[in-house]
Amino acid sequence: MIDRQDIDFILKNDSFKEVVETLRTRYTNDFINSEDYAADDRELAYRNLRVLNELVNELESIAVTGEIKAKSFKIL
Repeated sequence: MIDRQDIDFILKNDSFKEVVETLRTRYTNDFINSEDYAADDRELAYRNLRVLNELVNELESIAVTGEIKAKSFKIL
């Protein structure tokens, strides 16, 4: 069972916030400073940034609602 208080503690923890900000800065800089021909490097930096943001958003959602957002996948 996910404990909202634990998630809230993590989100408010200065070390966690510092790590998230360090990674955001790193991925953003990797994207911005990539060479013109380095599309793969930009794609990786972009994906890393998206995953980091998704993780933080999910934790924030759990802290507020106490639930993991249900994801439904349609099988064709």
